[in-house]
Amino acid sequence: MGKNNKAEKGAILGKETIQQYWRHIRKRKKMFLTSVFSIPLASVMFDTVMPYFLAMAIGTFSSPEGTSFSTLLGYAAVAGGVGIIANLVGFLVISYQESAVNKELAKDTLGRILQKDVGFFSSQKIGA
Repeated sequence: MGKNNKAEKGAILGKETIQQYWRHIRKRKKMFLTSVFSIPLASVMFDTVMPYFLAMAIGTFSSPEGTSFSTLLGYAAVAGGVGIIANLVGFLVISYQESAVNKELAKDTLGRILQKDVGFFSSQKIGA
């Protein structure tokens, strides 16, 4: 029975921690959404779009008709450039956001601890 109680207490504590984190994230919705969309966009550009255009460019060697080699290399370069910019923006935004959220979480946690201490010591009767 004691072991199950500890697991429930840990789950409740984890739930409260996540709620507190999301409360601070909501203040920076634009930053959060920017990082949520730009990092996967960069991954798609690097892992799917750029290799596709490079493979198509290699395929032009066997058949001279159709799109030219340099055009497909240009498309691959544009996809790589978009991927680099999206990756840079996403990780800069998320690192700035996380540092700001960590600072606010530390202030919030310290404030709650001090508030509990004040509440505890103000209800104590001092005297002999």
